[in-house]
This record gives sequence, C-alpha cells and structure tokens, in this order.
Amino acid sequence: MANHVPLVARVRRVALLGALLASACQFSDIPGFQQPQLPIDTTAPRAPQDILAWLRDSSTGVRSLAFDDTAWSDLEPLGEVIGTRRVVVLGEQSGGDGTTLQAKARLVRFLHERLGFDVLVFEGGWYDLRVANEQLRAGASTPTSLRRALPAPWRTSAELEPLLRWLETRARSTRPLQLAGLDPRFTSPSGSLTAQLPGAALETYLRRYDSRLPDDAAWPALRTALDEVAVAGERHIRVDSATQPALDAGLQQLRAETNRLVNIAPEPEAAYWRGLVSALQVRELWTARIAAGQRDTAEVLRQDEMAEALVTLVQAIHREQRVIVWTSSALARRSSVGVTSPGGTTVSLGALGFGETARAILGDDQVYAIAFLAGSGSYGPFATGTAVRPLVRPVPESWDGLFLSAGRPNAFLHLRRPITLDNAWLYQRRVARALGYQQYNASWPAFFDGFFFTSEMTPISTTTAGATR
Repeated sequence: MANHVPLVARVRRVALLGALLASACQFSDIPGFQQPQLPIDTTAPRAPQDILAWLRDSSTGVRSLAFDDTAWSDLEPLGEVIGTRRVVVLGEQSGGDGTTLQAKARLVRFLHERLGFDVLVFEGGWYDLRVANEQLRAGASTPTSLRRALPAPWRTSAELEPLLRWLETRARSTRPLQLAGLDPRFTSPSGSLTAQLPGAALETYLRRYDSRLPDDAAWPALRTALDEVAVAGERHIRVDSATQPALDAGLQQLRAETNRLVNIAPEPEAAYWRGLVSALQVRELWTARIAAGQRDTAEVLRQDEMAEALVTLVQAIHREQRVIVWTSSALARRSSVGVTSPGGTTVSLGALGFGETARAILGDDQVYAIAFLAGSGSYGPFATGTAVRPLVRPVPESWDGLFLSAGRPNAFLHLRRPITLDNAWLYQRRVARALGYQQYNASWPAFFDGFFFTSEMTPISTTTAGATR
C-alpha cells in the first residue's frame, strides 16, 4: 500500500481545505473558485404532491427482502444505474438495523449472481477476513469461521445467517464469492485466531521468495509479538513497553522487505503482504493514540488505512474483479461538508470516511454508494448500548417522510441523475436520517448515489453461533 500513501495524503489535504473553505463562506465568494453552474434552478419550490408523484414514478418498488427470493426483476433498475462500475458500497444507518441487514444480504446475492461481483469486502480485519476466506475455501463452516472474523454487531446477527450459509455453498462452486477485510485492526474475538497467526504466515511468505529476514536474530521476538497482538484480537492490546521498540523497528524492516518483494512475488500476493505490514503499523499507531486519549486522530489514521486497503484490493489484488463493500453509511459517504441540523447549525461528521478518500483515487465513475432509510419501527440494541429504541414518525417533508407517504414498503431511488425541471428538487437541502438516525439536513446527492428505503425497521437480533471459539 505504500505506493498510495502520498496520493491518499494529498486527497485528505485537499478535502480538509475544501471543508474549511466551505465552513467559512460560499464558494462563489472565494477568489479563484466558481460556484458550480447548474442548468436549472434547484432552489425553486415544488408542491408536495408533485414531489410525491415524481418519487412514485422515479423510484423502484422492491418486492422482497427475503434472501432466497432470486426473481431479480425488482432489482434490475439498480443494476442498470450501477452499470459497469467496479465497486458498490452498501452502508447502513446505525449497526442496530435488522431490516437493513436483510436488505443488504439480498443485494449481495443479486450483485454476485446477476451482475458478476465476485469479491465481498467487509469492514473487518485485513488479516481476519483473509483467514476466514482461506478456511472457507478449505471447507470450514462459514457461519463459524466468518462470524469469528467479523466485528460486532455483524458477528452475532441472526439476519446474516442465510447469507453466511449461502457463502458456504458458493465456496464449493466454480465461482465462489471471495472475502476480504479493510480494517487495520484485528476484529476477531480474543483468542479465536490461533491456528493461522500472522507471524508464521509472514515467515512462510518471506521464505518462499528467499528473504533473509526470518534468519535475523531479532525475528523470533518480532514473530512472537505479532502473534500476541493477533491472539488478543478485538481487545486491541499494546505489547509491553520493553517489547514495543523492537516491534516498531521490526515492522519497519518488514515494510522494507515486503516493498522489495514487489519486484519478485506475483502482484496480488505481494500487494496483500505489503498491505498487512502497513495495517500492522497503523494498528500500533492507532492503539498508541487511543491509549493517549487521542480518539479523533486515531480514527483519521484508521480511515486513511481503510481507503488504502480498498484501493489495493481493487487495483492490485482483485484487479479483474468487481467488488462489494459492506460498511456503514457514515464511512461510505462521498462528501463530508454541507451538513447541518434542521435548525441550520453546521454539523461535523468527523474523520473523512474511507469511501470518500478511496473514491477520489479510484475515480468517481467506478464507485456506487447506497445509503439506507427507514420510515418507522425500532432499532438496536448494538447502536444504543442495550435498549431497543423506537423510530419516531418522520416529518412529512423529510426524505424518510416522503418515501413513507409514497406508499411502497421498500423502494430504491437513484439520486445522482441529470437535473431536469421535474427532478431539480432532488438537489435541494432536505432532512434525512441516513446517518445514525440523526436528522441531518443536506443536498443528499452530494453524499450518496442512491437511497434504499424500508418502511418498517426491526432491530438486529442475535445468535451465539460462531461468535466465540
């Protein structure tokens, strides 16, 4: 991933500059900047009944969220707007959204079986999902091996059981859906990664290409330290202070050696192991900043590395394949500026989501990001701690309220479309509950390519299958 570091850094600097400028004034007030000229006035008011009529005509009713429903006619319009894009990013509101998980699972099957997407990338550990994929290919029970690799709440979600069982079936087919992860951290439960540890795996890779690093006197201690943090998994421990300098120095050596092997090993293999070393280095920086109480800057590191990971997966490891990304809407977003409360107070969304940074590198025409909305019901408990919380009825003029009034139980709408007299209202600022069920006001086509609406949200339900050792 090192070859993408300068580019990601430049993308972040440009985005941060844009955020600062946007928070200070209008672009048209800044010397050298031109306000984007839209051919049609998007600020003109539109009668509510006209908006609802347009929404009914322009959105697609989704017949079913059932995973086993493979009559794909209701999802074909989604396939048409995705077109030839190589990456589809599936968000979710909060992590406690059972209905959204059901919808995403069916979308994954559609994208694989109908549109030829052959890689499923979770917001889970870079190494953990590699192990799960290898176990899957070796015939292991998918619900057990994959659940161990996933972070909460997906690890214990009963809604994902049909998807996981299907992945097991696909693994035995001539065209499996491959798994990968983005997170530089380990996301498995503590103690569950024991059979395939990163120290041993790295040594196997290095020796395959005659590296002398495993013969260094410091290698056994480095290998032990790497295995220690992997076994700790999601506890995100730091090694003891006496070991930390040796670990940091060893990772620098590993970085140099995996960079060297790029010219020797096949590209997908070399890119993966370079990515692992990069992830391990970021994990160490992340844990140090968390320990120092610097959570915000730690999250910036993590998001940058996840963007690096996605770029590496798409451009080097799976360069001939189409990729599905399973994450949250907050991290899938294509923009970070222009969000306010309903009252007009500017809202900070925190660190740039990895989707925004990766899109800037991969190309806007290569990525399609979908956010989810819900009209009523309840969500939790992961997003709320322990409670199941009800969704209050949305205000009629909000996106959630408009979809609810349109009368379809489930619907999909492509947002980023050429502006016409009929659809110019799409680009007006409007409240939506796409990010953690907060009522945020924004021009949403700047943030997502499409909305997937479910009228009734049910909270995530849990299972203990495969969640522990």
